[in-house]
Amino acid sequence: MKRVERAKIEQLSTGDQFHLVDMQQFEVIEGKNEPSSIRFVVPDTEMNKRVYPYVEDRNLLIFEGQYYIILVTHQDELGFKDCDAIQISAELTRQIQSRKITEYLSIDEALSHTFDGSNFKFINRCSEQNQLHFENFGGEGRMKMIRKILDRFDIECIFDNMTVIFADRIGKTTDKLYKFGYNVNAIKKTTDDNNCSFSVLLLGHTPSEEEGGGPQFTYYYESPLKYKVPEFLRHRQADNIEDDKIKDNGTALERCKAEVNDIPVISITVDHKEANFDDSNEPKVGDKAILQHHKYNMDFDVRVVKRTRYPFEQTPNVYEFSNKRDELVDRTEEQKKWTADILSIVKELDQRLLDESNNYTDRINAITEEKAVKAKEESEAAKKLAELVKENQKNFQTAIIESDTEPTQNLEPGKSLWLNTSEEPNMLYLWTGTEWSKIGVNAPEEIGAVTKVNFEETMNSIKQSVETVEKTQTAQGEQLKQAQSTLETQAEAIKAKVTITEVGNYVSSIGMSNLIRNSLLKTDSSHWSLAPNVSRDTFVTYNGAYTIKTDQIGLTADSWRGAISEKVPAVAGEDFVVSGWFMTDDKSKIDKGLRLEVEFFNASGTRIAAPNVDFLPLENNVWKFVFGTFKAPVGTVFVDARFYVIRNGRLWASKMMLQRGTKPSEFTENAADIAGKDELLSQIAEKVATADYNKKIEQIDRDITANKEGITLAAKKTEVYTRVESDGKYAADAYVKEMEARISVNEQSILQTVKVGNVISSINQTAEAIQIEAKKINLKGAVTADSIAGKLLEGITIRARDPNDNNNFTEMSNGRIFTQGFQTPAQWNQWSKKVVTGLEKGLFYSRGYKEDGSQANYVEIAAWGASFNTGNDGATYGSQTFTILDKGQRKSITAKSYDESMGWKPTFTIDNPQSAELVKITSNAIYFYNMNKNYKNELVTEDGGS
Repeated sequence: MKRVERAKIEQLSTGDQFHLVDMQQFEVIEGKNEPSSIRFVVPDTEMNKRVYPYVEDRNLLIFEGQYYIILVTHQDELGFKDCDAIQISAELTRQIQSRKITEYLSIDEALSHTFDGSNFKFINRCSEQNQLHFENFGGEGRMKMIRKILDRFDIECIFDNMTVIFADRIGKTTDKLYKFGYNVNAIKKTTDDNNCSFSVLLLGHTPSEEEGGGPQFTYYYESPLKYKVPEFLRHRQADNIEDDKIKDNGTALERCKAEVNDIPVISITVDHKEANFDDSNEPKVGDKAILQHHKYNMDFDVRVVKRTRYPFEQTPNVYEFSNKRDELVDRTEEQKKWTADILSIVKELDQRLLDESNNYTDRINAITEEKAVKAKEESEAAKKLAELVKENQKNFQTAIIESDTEPTQNLEPGKSLWLNTSEEPNMLYLWTGTEWSKIGVNAPEEIGAVTKVNFEETMNSIKQSVETVEKTQTAQGEQLKQAQSTLETQAEAIKAKVTITEVGNYVSSIGMSNLIRNSLLKTDSSHWSLAPNVSRDTFVTYNGAYTIKTDQIGLTADSWRGAISEKVPAVAGEDFVVSGWFMTDDKSKIDKGLRLEVEFFNASGTRIAAPNVDFLPLENNVWKFVFGTFKAPVGTVFVDARFYVIRNGRLWASKMMLQRGTKPSEFTENAADIAGKDELLSQIAEKVATADYNKKIEQIDRDITANKEGITLAAKKTEVYTRVESDGKYAADAYVKEMEARISVNEQSILQTVKVGNVISSINQTAEAIQIEAKKINLKGAVTADSIAGKLLEGITIRARDPNDNNNFTEMSNGRIFTQGFQTPAQWNQWSKKVVTGLEKGLFYSRGYKEDGSQANYVEIAAWGASFNTGNDGATYGSQTFTILDKGQRKSITAKSYDESMGWKPTFTIDNPQSAELVKITSNAIYFYNMNKNYKNELVTEDGGS
């Protein structure tokens, strides 16, 4: 049984503390992203003789190391004090940050501004995110500002006395089971459908005269769940979608599905059957547990968003779970994650792949409210990923032709493969378009390298070639590497060519993310900690990737100098595998050894374990793959990876990875280091498409030619993925990806081309023009042009400024057109100095502002009506009403096409409130009113006269 320390009361003025001994009730309420609170009742008894007088407003309650501010809510005639105590961090609600700012802020910058000048501190453990724009951020309570930061960046926080800790997600995953009828008395479910909508109208493309004219494309969508909800809810319609690019039903359907939010937010409260006095294993706020209920057919991983506990009573805890975002996940559906779903479909290689992808959103909408709601972004990403996989298979997947003679039919350059069964061992050949080129390496029998040098000299040329075949043993298996270089010199030309071929085992990295940030060291060594004499090296590279170099000389004691990756969250019991490629140029200088290591840390940051693997011996100038697998010990909260030279020696490291699991995979970057979503999806698609292969052949060609036609530089890379079965034979399918970049220069032009499969981009520059052809062209930075012509100019913001006055400009952004100009204030313009005009969501407006910033006049026109205002006077026009108003004296004239109060007749009303006079004219009567004297004159036409 866990010993619960008694709560204490502290007198704020003196600091004296007294234990609360006798309590009638003690209830602790904890919620996600909010300060905790405690409700307790203190009787006036002999046991409370010393502490009772100090149970007063604004004194402190101390419990479990946290300070709470006391508020006595009620005291009865028997002396019972009913008290509420809220965590001291609630004082942030009373603190005001008076300074307002408007700018783009990161998480750290937003928090720094929020806590600036406060006696409270913050700790930021969030991963980096893009800056967001904040408008007039400040001028309100600090707690409100914290809420805005949590919502905008989708992060969470924990309140710890005078410190607020921010993280991407709080809590951990537990195996605690809550099962109705087993250890749960009741499960109460509440539904929040305030933000739900069940239909939407899309207004699409309007054909131009060049397109033949015609009506605007429209599409109306209703959710399949619409008629499964109560009558008063099903009429909720989302705001109209206006997108002139949409022309077809398929695109419109997908856009409408994404816009409609037809899944309510469900909260579930659980009441235990039995109490567990030792709640050390009970889930806390933010933790995940398992919830099962046979009636609702529930088997969910749920997240605790609120709990109420009674530490001094045999009363069970009460939990509240939520399905907001990822907080309620169907365990049965979880086993069918979208990546595995795509993988299984990919293997069938048929139309079911796209059908399954197109139905992803339908399947999510069809899930009942008891089922988990997967994020729509995931659905869209899955669909796009599936399409990329299908496209990769179409472009790169091929069959291996087994034959003892050269195939001659149905050949595709850069894609068709031939397994030559007439030679031993059987070798693969790739069709280049003119000949069969060998792919692979004839392996030497022993580990090591074999080098051949040929030299030929004729009357017209000199030709020298060098070939090296190298066989090494890596942690992933045997690796073969062949390098061939040729230099040919003729009277009018020079040609040099280098070909490097590598054959090795391949393990797809699908589902095995790299936890190390900046693993390729593209621009700097951020996210790494470097010891003395350790640096980022851009001269020594491995397969084009930069390296980290440690160079230790003259040390007389072990110093363990190398590089350490950034710490990442971890959980006890998880398996981690660390891996990387390593090389030395002088193994004789390594006197004590080399290590690859994983460090495990507890919550306070203390290292609790550091298992490692030694990776000697190394051969000079030979890259070696090293990995180690380790399990996180009890108490683990963070983990990192490191490598080092124990004492002296020089070592380079490249392409390091830290992954969850037991086996290393093909290298992959951390997702946060990949420039954009499209590039990330492209990489995942490639890994999915090659997941079934276990052998990779990589051939690199570098070619330089100089002759009278010009200078040509070419870089070509061919990747061939195959599967070798247990009997040593090739499987029937293969995956061939060919990439080439070429630059041709002569006195008239420069031509650059980049080709991946059948996709080609090019830049052709001559004296008269530059032509760029590509599927997508991204220009970053300031772009200036004298003239731009095109069918579609699309962007976030387009701004045109007056060259004589920067204050006058026109801007198109976010679906609106906005113009600002300045003029001389005069009586004719109601003394307005600044005039803004715009078009937004079907509304045209023009507004004038005086020098002091107040509005002088405006006009607003839309399909549903118009409004006019000249400062003191105004008018409105709707589909059935027209009004002219003197705002100063509230005099008005109103015309209605039909007036419900007058029997749906057309009416004309003249109102003079200052004199309490009103005249109303209808199609059959005139009424005169005087409100002060309370009389009415009528002139009415009736059947019998007037």
